[in-house]
Amino acid sequence: MKVHLFRATSSPGCASYGLKHMVSQEKEAHPSAAQFIMHDFYLDDGLTGVESAQQAKDLIQGACEICEKGGLHLHKFVSNDCQVLKLVPQSERAVDVILNLPSEQLLIERVLGVQWSVGLDWKCDLLCLNELQIPRCFEPKTLNGKKTYELHSFTDASMSGYRQCSYLRVKDKGENVHVSLVMGKSSVTPMKITTIPRLELTAAVVSAKVVVMVQEELNYANLKQYFWTDSKVVLGYINNNAKRFHMFVANRVQVIKSNTDTKELRYMDTKKNPADHASRGLNAEELMKSNWFSGPAFLWEKEILSSKKEIPNIQIGDPEVKATVAQLLLRNPSASLIAY
Repeated sequence: MKVHLFRATSSPGCASYGLKHMVSQEKEAHPSAAQFIMHDFYLDDGLTGVESAQQAKDLIQGACEICEKGGLHLHKFVSNDCQVLKLVPQSERAVDVILNLPSEQLLIERVLGVQWSVGLDWKCDLLCLNELQIPRCFEPKTLNGKKTYELHSFTDASMSGYRQCSYLRVKDKGENVHVSLVMGKSSVTPMKITTIPRLELTAAVVSAKVVVMVQEELNYANLKQYFWTDSKVVLGYINNNAKRFHMFVANRVQVIKSNTDTKELRYMDTKKNPADHASRGLNAEELMKSNWFSGPAFLWEKEILSSKKEIPNIQIGDPEVKATVAQLLLRNPSASLIAY
């Protein structure tokens, strides 16, 4: 065979490898376009954002030239800016794009295999989502000058599941602050009955792994990381030697320590924890009124007051702590005693 089978299990991996190998040969001639194809493509769909229409034009041109050298035809372009679309030939645009409409009225497109249409639902509550607007960019144009970046991650758990959410906090030289939801992840609890502390610890593990991935994808230099939990038990576990605990806790504490800076682990009140929304669940109307997308109010302050960090004590009799055994051997000519 001279071609790879369509829909074979290995096809997506081979296609992705071929695309990235092709880009690696052209990254010096078209650095921005190569970065776009390398990091913002999933199979045959790419999604990214730029500062201006001219940058978008250069990106489209560079990406097309790279793909042409590999025998690939890059097309079906769509943008929220009509100026960008006018730079793209009609034959290369997405089929449903109509240029005489304002950008906010562009028809819904299929991106990364996902298509959303409120009109097809039968649930009245989902009609509220028509009014929900989520800014696409993490950095609004109101921020100027040198910026600092912080990634704040929150975790929570209940008997129904465990969750985490991460927010990017950007502050410019004028101390203007903007906070955006970057990612949220949730999982249902395993069928085997477990304890809340174990679920809270598992949520912290998920958060640590998510932050590693998010940091790599955001590609911000000097991105500071902060981790928040409303479980003092988890803080007690993490701030102790992993060898003190049984295998379940010990393994997860080790994963957290190897992926995070434990100095940035902080405690917060449950009432302020945005991850609690994912634990309890919200309908569409409640979601719009919540701080799920904007994060807790204290992240919007110019300075985040750091309370005195106290390492919580592990409760006596905690079932996750290994029992310690002390051995004492006393010997004398007349008697011997072994005490445990």
